[in-house]
Amino acid sequence: MTEKEISPPEWPKPDKDTEAAIGRFIIAWGVLEREIDQAIEDIYRLDSDLALSITANLGTKAKLEIFQSAIHCLDDVFGTTIVAVADKLVNDTTSTKDQYRNFFAHGQPFALDVSPDAPWAWVKLSARKGGVKGHVRRLTPEIADKATAATRSLIERWYALRRNLADGIRLLNELDRGF
Repeated sequence: MTEKEISPPEWPKPDKDTEAAIGRFIIAWGVLEREIDQAIEDIYRLDSDLALSITANLGTKAKLEIFQSAIHCLDDVFGTTIVAVADKLVNDTTSTKDQYRNFFAHGQPFALDVSPDAPWAWVKLSARKGGVKGHVRRLTPEIADKATAATRSLIERWYALRRNLADGIRLLNELDRGF
């Protein structure tokens, strides 16, 4: 085996607009994760510390499954309409996670000199049966801002769902206390 030369880290061309747009997405996704955590805290009626000890090390998929399991177990309390809204929200969150969050969180930036309009490429690689595969997207601030807008919409919908769950949660608390 020949000795390999160690190359320095490769950075894409600095682009403050693209960097800021990625930052806005990361911030929005963090707020969404917190909203999902709070929905789990609400529906399981946990105090904040205990809820955080459960959700802190979970991935988004696990959080969504835990929430969805609970709402289906309590469908007689929340009703079929709210359960259907929750299912749609979980599905939409999963789609956005797959389309945007996983791509940004697990992808890598590369410089592209071929297009001044999109000087960055974002590449998500995977190595499984069949070898290494990659998905490449040219990255512009508009693409990252689209991901942010989709995430902000989910945040508002999770917040609305949590408000709609409040009456059922109050009922469960009263049942626990024996009225």
